Amino acid sequence: MQLADIYRDLIAVSAGKPVITYDEKFKSAQKLKAGSTLTIAVNVTGTPTPKVSWLQAGEPVSAASVDTKDGYSTLTAKNVTAKLSGQIQVKAENKVGTDSAEFTIEIKGSTIAVSLISVFCQLRHLALNPHRETSWSKITRRIV
Repeated sequence: MQLADIYRDLIAVSAGKPVITYDEKFKSAQKLKAGSTLTIAVNVTGTPTPKVSWLQAGEPVSAASVDTKDGYSTLTAKNVTAKLSGQIQVKAENKVGTDSAEFTIEIKGSTIAVSLISVFCQLRHLALNPHRETSWSKITRRIV
């Protein structure tokens, strides 16, 4: 056996395809209210160290921050909106292979509704407290 054959066999044994593992709770859909925070953490192993990416519809997840260190990766999205609903994929790649996992995200409610309520309250405040220079008639009843 030549030195090149030994070296090739050693690399084959020490190299490892990426493997992604995660908590069982992420196997079911993650249901959140709009405006809350989503955090998904995965363990990633492989030799050489895999490159980890988080994708939605094939593109990097833009509405979240990613923290990847040796052995794990965490995706965190604050103030989630319906835009984040759907499938999020984490992918780990190295020269030996690829592994991936998908997570289903369901966002309930809307931050638009909160904004409309805020606008309504501001308009109501203006109606009940008109500027002194206006010629509005006096408000005699309030209907809430």
